[in-house]
Amino acid sequence: MKTLWKVIISLVFLAIVAVTASFVFDWARSTETVNEEGKNITPATSTKIIVYSPKSGDAVNSPIYISGKAKGGWFFEASFPIILVDENENVVGTGLAKASDDWMTPDFVNFTAEIVYDRASTTDSGLLVFSNDNPSGLPENSESFYLPVKLK
Repeated sequence: MKTLWKVIISLVFLAIVAVTASFVFDWARSTETVNEEGKNITPATSTKIIVYSPKSGDAVNSPIYISGKAKGGWFFEASFPIILVDENENVVGTGLAKASDDWMTPDFVNFTAEIVYDRASTTDSGLLVFSNDNPSGLPENSESFYLPVKLK
């Protein structure tokens, strides 16, 4: 029975990554996003997530260690997905941001994550895509945050 649950959880995670990747391919080329009020904001600015490390445009090595904070609504079961895409829009790494504190709050919650990728199989630039965990699967409940990085 435990094995069945592991398979189900793995399939749900892969489905979230696939849905997120499909949204990324259309939005990854843009250097601006739009907030709730319809105003353009840069990818490094968000009212719902703050990334301490890496910073926008930083050169990163594998594994990428990520830290920051996000509003509690971004988490489900204390985590949310992060994917790394290269310039060719290939998904080259995935990870889970894990809450360091109680995630069942509307306030900011600290998180950490790690993404391992194969540098030989990717381009010089990439995009870290942070997506809220959206167990409903409804597109209107999906939110993403983009952070450009240089891949070493």
